[in-house]
Amino acid sequence: MDLYFRYLKWILTSLLLSLMSMTGLWAEEAAINATTASSGWQNNELKAASKRGEKIYQAKCIACHKSDGAGMPPIFPPLKGNKFGTNVVSDHIHIVLNGRPGTAMRDFKDDCSDEDIADVITYELNAWGNNTGTLVIASEVQAARK
Repeated sequence: MDLYFRYLKWILTSLLLSLMSMTGLWAEEAAINATTASSGWQNNELKAASKRGEKIYQAKCIACHKSDGAGMPPIFPPLKGNKFGTNVVSDHIHIVLNGRPGTAMRDFKDDCSDEDIADVITYELNAWGNNTGTLVIASEVQAARK
């Protein structure tokens, strides 16, 4: 009889652990799917903004910062791998809007819309291996103008 109860306890414990692990896996899978769904919109928007930003970059920035983002140091700094440009987005916005006094970087506040500036910065933050995953939005640029 003792053997019977041990065997029954082992079966019930195994079943319970199996159910718990399956439920845990299902919960984990559901969490991953929910995260993927919510980040899917952002990934699509990030790609779209980067694509628009690349066109703006080619029209306004490529002459100085080059097609590969390497720039021409020391006059035109690289955007590729530039920690200053990728760490503090508000500083990046400020520089594109207002230029950088004492350097060749001119301002673009009168030439570009908030969306254009947001898109080009999004492109710069995610091109050439920068891959920050940062999506800059027009309202951030609008706030920086004030």
